[in-house]
Amino acid sequence: MEFNLQGFIDVLTFQVPWMEANFFWVFTSVAIYLLLPTLIIAWLIKISSEANEAMTEEERQIAVQQNKEFNVTALKLTAATLVGICILVLVIDGIFST
Repeated sequence: MEFNLQGFIDVLTFQVPWMEANFFWVFTSVAIYLLLPTLIIAWLIKISSEANEAMTEEERQIAVQQNKEFNVTALKLTAATLVGICILVLVIDGIFST
């Protein structure tokens, strides 16, 4: 594999198998794939902790209640989506199995 920017892009986008690519580009790609999510998670944790420090106890209780309501709604939506997907798969399987 050539040592150029196109080679890096090919490795980063999985167009070239990593076993056949330049080791430096593979190392750089792995570092990017690990570093970006880590930085985003660290930033989100920092923002969350700053927001929690600024809240009063009453605001925290309201936030907890809102989170519970959101979690229940998200769970219902996920269940409905999964049931819909299962029904869709069964219907498509029934149509194309004949």
